[in-house]
Amino acid sequence: MDAIPPQEITLWRRLCDAYVSVREQLDRDLVALADLSLSEFDVLRILNEAGGSLRMSELAEQAHASRSGLTRRVDRLERRDLVRRERVDDDRRGLRAVLTQAGERLCEELTPKYIDSLKSSALVRLNQQEISSIVGMLERIRGPLG
Repeated sequence: MDAIPPQEITLWRRLCDAYVSVREQLDRDLVALADLSLSEFDVLRILNEAGGSLRMSELAEQAHASRSGLTRRVDRLERRDLVRRERVDDDRRGLRAVLTQAGERLCEELTPKYIDSLKSSALVRLNQQEISSIVGMLERIRGPLG
């Protein structure tokens, strides 16, 4: 087996470190603002962007969550009346997550604060040329992986 060059290992570690540190900051900010984790906010944001509802399987895929992990998130959001589950009409076993009015309001309220937090934790350190370069590089990495 060929060894991975040290520079590539360093790149991988820096990507992971950057991702984790930004996620942790966003999570802390959202918990302080609304007692809502970043993972829970992601569910609200995804549902909001999808028009208010998605099948649980589609939501799990878009949220990069296992079905059981998503179920726990939706359970917590449901207890706060931010999301509800509904049966899918054409599939007796299928469930759909639906954003409630309270969930939509909270998502709308938190989105500008989420964006501010994202900017202050990461993007403020980069100029537009750097952002474009990184996006291009990440798209090349992701390309063959789908």
